[in-house]
Amino acid sequence: MKPIDLEKLRYFIKEGDKNTPPEFIGREKITEDIEEIADSCYKKFKQRDVQRATTRIIEGAPGCGKTSLLAQLRRNWEAPTRSEKPFFFCRQSRKKRTPLILEISEAGWLNNHTDFAKALVGILDKRKSVRVGEMTSKNSGNIFGTGFGFLSGKVTLSRSSERFNEIADPMQEVLRLVKPQKWKRPVVVAIDEFQNISGEKDSPHIRMLRGIHTGQYPVPIMIVCAGLCDTVQKLHELGISRPSSQSVHSLGRFNEYETRELIDRWGDHFNIPDNEVWKSAVLDMAKEVEYWPAHVHNALISLSIEIVAKEGDMSRLNMGGVKENEANLRYKYYSDRISPQLDESPHLFFSVMNDFKDGVRKIDVLQLIHKHQRENAAGWNIPSDIVRDKKTAGVDYFNHLLHQGIIQMVNKRLECPIPSLHMYIRKYYTPEQSDYPQGS
Repeated sequence: MKPIDLEKLRYFIKEGDKNTPPEFIGREKITEDIEEIADSCYKKFKQRDVQRATTRIIEGAPGCGKTSLLAQLRRNWEAPTRSEKPFFFCRQSRKKRTPLILEISEAGWLNNHTDFAKALVGILDKRKSVRVGEMTSKNSGNIFGTGFGFLSGKVTLSRSSERFNEIADPMQEVLRLVKPQKWKRPVVVAIDEFQNISGEKDSPHIRMLRGIHTGQYPVPIMIVCAGLCDTVQKLHELGISRPSSQSVHSLGRFNEYETRELIDRWGDHFNIPDNEVWKSAVLDMAKEVEYWPAHVHNALISLSIEIVAKEGDMSRLNMGGVKENEANLRYKYYSDRISPQLDESPHLFFSVMNDFKDGVRKIDVLQLIHKHQRENAAGWNIPSDIVRDKKTAGVDYFNHLLHQGIIQMVNKRLECPIPSLHMYIRKYYTPEQSDYPQGS
């Protein structure tokens, strides 16, 4: 039997909750949906047609696994087993074109149009990425070829010495360097932390995203946006039409079977001996918090700390210490979810969430906010720095709860996506409670 890989465990601990888990489980329907749309997008392209409204949204509270899902897409499509036939893969006995993926780890990066164009050109034709930003003003004519004209006319770019951010459309630069007929695979632009995207409706990169969504470009390209629970609302604010319910994937907790599978595969990854003692202890910790992915991850971090401290001697593990450390990480996670604005009015926060029930509508939560808020009453008022207009104060507070992941919209109904956080709020945010665990 191989020895426990303590070096890998140390790295796993160091990365903490920002680390993408080494093993991925569940979410198959979501990855299959994205692959299906990418394949359909490419087939339409080959028929000299476009697939519109291909955008997919992955939203959820922090720690639900959005970043892990994007990373898994890349692993699926870049697997070594496809090195001989990189253009194809099989899913449910159907052969599909393997997408290329451009992962953007922070949505704010999209504002740098030069880097975006270089990155996209780079995955299509690496040799041409150095030419991004070259001055050109010649008429490109019909860029898809004679007799076919989704896009035609001039491609006007700024001089290479000027800021590329000033050009009208970053995608035009990509198409100038890599003509549509050279696109041999569908492209998925996967944007993480979408809630941090900058710009207005008329910003070049926003117009570009809107153009991809509406099929304005004659190439097989689609967007996957991963963000917090208000991602759909953010897209709407940027002028990207409200997506259908089928295109929005709300991530939630694991089930017991998925959690068991994750624990087993995690143990195999680090060569941890197959032992029911530690596995049962981790599963019990996960069950206590209803299998929320971030808490399962923190339980495994806590176990890793103990294994490294005991130099891999599993017989010396102190599972009581593991549970204590997991609780500290969990309280810190809760504390991070509760913004300074919610802390500023703890009585309002508690009262709204104490009355909140899964399955309610937006109007029901707005009525709760209206019922409990007390203007000019300390602890009960809606904080001024989240209010855009006095008339919309209740809506602004509702949107803040969404953004923080306290509540989440699923199929037009609201729920608290992190059940244990809901219990934490009820226990430690009563109007009489001024002090509550913060984690250590």
